[in-house]
Amino acid sequence: MIQNTVRDGLEQAARVLEPVDPAAALDLRRLAGEVDKPCTVAVVGRVKQGKSSVVNALLDADVAMEGTTETTATINHMVYGVPDTPDRPVLCVWRDGSIDACGRDFLDSLQGHDLATLQRANGISRLEYRLPNPFLRQATLVDTPGTGAAVDEHQNRTAEYLALENELRQRHDAETRAIEGRADAIIYVTGHVPKSNDLRFLEAFGRGTDEPSRALKAVAVITKIDSRPDVLSNPDEFAAEYAEALKGHMSAVIPVSASLCRAARRLQADEWA
Repeated sequence: MIQNTVRDGLEQAARVLEPVDPAAALDLRRLAGEVDKPCTVAVVGRVKQGKSSVVNALLDADVAMEGTTETTATINHMVYGVPDTPDRPVLCVWRDGSIDACGRDFLDSLQGHDLATLQRANGISRLEYRLPNPFLRQATLVDTPGTGAAVDEHQNRTAEYLALENELRQRHDAETRAIEGRADAIIYVTGHVPKSNDLRFLEAFGRGTDEPSRALKAVAVITKIDSRPDVLSNPDEFAAEYAEALKGHMSAVIPVSASLCRAARRLQADEWA
């Protein structure tokens, strides 16, 4: 297996470096110990661009919350595992270090923008979904909150509400950038209409990670192309134009339709009945 070859190579290199650079040798041994672990794939992007739909399409399951309006931001880790309690498959890791198993009712309580919901979400470090999904044997998916959201003009405008919403948003923006820096691969989800704020978003990420090779592990996914017949008819040309606009930030640009993907899988499962 390729993992065995890589592990042996790292351990051999560590032995050679040990006399001259013990710190580097220690780093190589650490990497050797991580060879068999799933890689971490971070799904990032601005709000309401279809991140959760992409996650659900990758898992072929309705796991991540989807909505036509922005949902309350939580950082969600999709990991391989079997829940101890089937009706409470999600671990809520609180900022104080405590952990609770929770179910759909609790997840539903995190959707919305009223003050009580924001107060509840403010205490959460991350949600961990344990799923016996074959995809997650290979990769841990991290579904990050959308960045750059503004409070809707019809929402509660009290000083307490605005202060809490701003605190939660700023912390999640910072945590998303930290996750992006640690991830083995990055999926940047963007809409089918190129906007200048996409480039500003990517430039901000670049300033936050001090990692010259970041673009090599990042892929842009353009969602909802089923609503653009012109893109569906010539996706390669559209992707090439988009890639030029994001040059230096992404290794590839891929147009997708999560809804068409899920529909095709359902048809296939029904033997095209």
